[in-house]
Amino acid sequence: MIGHVIAGQRGKVFLVSKVSPDHATASGIRQACAASLARLGTEYLDLYLLHWRGGVSDLSVVVDNFESLRAEGRIRRWGVSNFLVGDMEDLYRVRGGDGCATNQVRYNLKDRSIERNLLPWCEQHGLPILAYSPLDMGGDLLRNTALIRIAERHQSSPAVIALAWTIRRAHHLDPGIWLAGSCAAECLCIVAAVDGSGFGRIEPGVRNVELGPNHACTRHRRALRSHGPCRPVAGNLATWAVW
Repeated sequence: MIGHVIAGQRGKVFLVSKVSPDHATASGIRQACAASLARLGTEYLDLYLLHWRGGVSDLSVVVDNFESLRAEGRIRRWGVSNFLVGDMEDLYRVRGGDGCATNQVRYNLKDRSIERNLLPWCEQHGLPILAYSPLDMGGDLLRNTALIRIAERHQSSPAVIALAWTIRRAHHLDPGIWLAGSCAAECLCIVAAVDGSGFGRIEPGVRNVELGPNHACTRHRRALRSHGPCRPVAGNLATWAVW
């Protein structure tokens, strides 16, 4: 489906795909990448991620094959997902491991666990964080009363406030979040407008909220679609993900 959507406008999208750790062998990585390119009808991926550390013990195989794919023009850059500090240190000990473009991890107002160790490590090493689930996965975050009050004060929406909060520390948002140009601009304005005390009022209230029992991705997508002005669009600022 995505291949049909991006046909004729490949230069307008940033295309991301992942390889499972189960396929993280020399032949497995190349075969998985070739299959993704064929399904998408494109000659290259903008970003290719190792989905999880999993049972991958030899990260040099991953780095070498990612770099080979990059040299061949099949991928523009590569990175990892869900890597902890120990995983990142292992990666950086591998020759060429510091060529990693990003670490995609869960980060939002409810889940700030990366702030303890991983986020400082990445900032120290100049490694961008790609935040997934910045709106949480069930929509409960967007109903938080503290978040709603901040949004009303700035004539915005809870979704934009939550995204703006995440953007303060994460360098990029999850490719699953597609932002229209107006929404992206609004997030940046909110970052500038909401001072430290304003964001500080959100955090205690959100930390005390219980997570809902149902965190299915379908609920997350449905909640995202229902909270404008953030919505899926195709355009210069659109970001597409293929999982």
